[in-house]
Amino acid sequence: MALIIVLVVMMTPGRIVASPPIEGGAVSTESIEKNRIVIGKVSSDPARAFPKLEAMANYLAARLGSVGITMGGVIVAKDNPEMISHLKAGRVDLVSETVFSSLLLSEQTGAEVLAREWKKSVPVYHSMIFALQESEIKSVSDLIGKNIAFEDRGSTTSFMLPLAIIRQQNLETVEVSKARAKPPRGKVGYIFAHAERNVFAWVVRGIAQAGAVSDTDWNDLDRAPEALKPRLRIVHRSRPIPRSLLLARQNLSSDVKSRVKEILFEIHNDPEAADVRRSYYKVARFDAIEGEVRKLLNEARDAYKLSNCPGASTLTAS
Repeated sequence: MALIIVLVVMMTPGRIVASPPIEGGAVSTESIEKNRIVIGKVSSDPARAFPKLEAMANYLAARLGSVGITMGGVIVAKDNPEMISHLKAGRVDLVSETVFSSLLLSEQTGAEVLAREWKKSVPVYHSMIFALQESEIKSVSDLIGKNIAFEDRGSTTSFMLPLAIIRQQNLETVEVSKARAKPPRGKVGYIFAHAERNVFAWVVRGIAQAGAVSDTDWNDLDRAPEALKPRLRIVHRSRPIPRSLLLARQNLSSDVKSRVKEILFEIHNDPEAADVRRSYYKVARFDAIEGEVRKLLNEARDAYKLSNCPGASTLTAS
């Protein structure tokens, strides 16, 4: 029988203990739900993600005694299929992800969208499609016969959402294998630059005729130097979508979910939580999936269905 090694770290005050490997991929969901809360995320950099998640897991565990939680845990998965496996097996209770990855995890496992996270103090963000000022590209429909640069397959605002926007115009898209290669006649080509800064550089250098990034990246001088801005024109700005979401696994008890929401919806008012929020992706606050937030999530769900992104089930979210 194959041995599946799972990165799970159990945390108690002043002590970190690694859990043993799980044989056959099975684990008792009862034991997990009974005494610990495990937070997970998909990341290609576990060492960086772990302390961020650890801070929140410890904070929640210290306040969940009334529902039988005595310690916290962290799981960092390398990609969405691995996280799907953890959710189905009950190895992870809560998952922090971007919108499209959250919708995929929910679709595949029945996980519930519990709250919106104001990651880096931002409640919503947009996808921006841009081109050179002198370019003939004035609208999304002008992308036919051109290449657009995206960051990577795991990016919501620099791949999945702009891909959906292009397809909303009834345009056919195709991934081109080489930089500067022309797409087939009548289609929009796309290529991955593998970093936000590269997306800008490739458009300026003519490697791609257009690019797509988030508005937060557009305003980030480290990723979009101010000297480049006069040379670029925004062709399309998407509707806002929630910046980040928190999911709860399908069979997590209603008592635990209710108490987690109570804690998180008041975390911005807790002076003891300032360092936790700073460590946990600089999340300013959490809010409920209702009203305008639900409307934005439903719009994102429609775009997610339309994107039908190639390789979406195997991507690493960002």
